[in-house]
Amino acid sequence: MSMPDSVSIDNAAPAAKDALNDSSCATVAVANTNCPNFSIMTYNVFVWGYKDPPTRQSTLDAIANSNCDIVCLQECNVGWEEWINKHEKISSIYPHTIFLHHRWMYGGKAILSKYPVRYDKNEDVSQEVFWGWYPGWRTEVLVPWLMLPSTNEQQKKGNVSNHNNEKSQQLFSTEEESEKQQKQSTTTATWIQILHLHLRAIFPSNPIDIHRQRRKEVATHWKLLHPINLQPTIVLGDFNTASGPCTRFVTDYVVQQNADAACKQQAISKFSSVFGKKRHTTCRWKFLKFHYDHIFVDELWWNVKNAHVPKTGASDHYPAVAMLIPVSSSL
Repeated sequence: MSMPDSVSIDNAAPAAKDALNDSSCATVAVANTNCPNFSIMTYNVFVWGYKDPPTRQSTLDAIANSNCDIVCLQECNVGWEEWINKHEKISSIYPHTIFLHHRWMYGGKAILSKYPVRYDKNEDVSQEVFWGWYPGWRTEVLVPWLMLPSTNEQQKKGNVSNHNNEKSQQLFSTEEESEKQQKQSTTTATWIQILHLHLRAIFPSNPIDIHRQRRKEVATHWKLLHPINLQPTIVLGDFNTASGPCTRFVTDYVVQQNADAACKQQAISKFSSVFGKKRHTTCRWKFLKFHYDHIFVDELWWNVKNAHVPKTGASDHYPAVAMLIPVSSSL
């Protein structure tokens, strides 16, 4: 997948913006003319929740009923894997499922997807930053209806365009239209990348130094990412904190590059929370009304239609859900 040669700063709208109007949706080169939404959910299922039948069933139903395009789970161990695979509705919705187990059962993760998923176990899983902490996990998901122009000049700079589906060349309805577009660019289905995190809780960690440690943890896992200005990127997971140095590391991270010598504009990659400044709670415990679970999106690639926390499932966390719309990739 490649980024176009020129991306307007105006097109990189803030992620907290409401749904795009029809005209701006129409500028996104997608196979579906209805400009489909893209939904993603992060959910800590509670490591031992699978052992109690009512708790297990409620959590599994919350996953299935979400019907999100992608579901990322934390504390997902071999017990959860067994029951998720047995759940008929989940299996029918999500044909692409990968589990990443860890020697600490709290450190396990899973990704359930409607679309193809891949990762390299040697390059896309980071080591524990501190003993007993959990690894970061980078995965890629092929979204077949998400099409972005790809110029030959951008491909020369080195990116992941060779990973994309060749069938995406069939996007254009007429030979004349296809030939015209080919002179300017090639068109590729898009592999998006997801950095999936689970930061440690304040206990049994060192509570005095926990904020510095979490920031170091995020900074280490961040190295897994491919260049974010060349690939649509989402960072999510259970941060075990509402804010602090670890979340600021994500939102302060900015990549700028000259988008086009003639245009003299810059493409800007900058992350923001899908919830903006809106207060919300993802912890079920009444005495911990905090926002522990986060979804950050790169404003260069995504607009946020809505984000919410459904009060479903029986975990100690509620799921966090975001509905996204691709930002226009043409000027």
